[in-house]
Amino acid sequence: MITTLAHDLSTALAALPAELTALATPPHARAAVLLHAERIATCTRGQITWHASSPRYATDDLTAAGRPTHGYPEDLLSSTG
Repeated sequence: MITTLAHDLSTALAALPAELTALATPPHARAAVLLHAERIATCTRGQITWHASSPRYATDDLTAAGRPTHGYPEDLLSSTG
């Protein structure tokens, strides 16, 4: 999922300037939109990096019985069908 999100975000960022040109977006609005989009991308990159380095999200403890929960709420670990 993360790979798909990163690819979709990259594709959208690459297409955005052409979309803004096609819409004849005024220069000040274009600059604001591009800056906002880059900030969203930066935030998303940071979140992906944090999740990749956090032990809570880098373990397979949800699928292995009897392992420590590493802070997961108990209801996330139970199978309710």
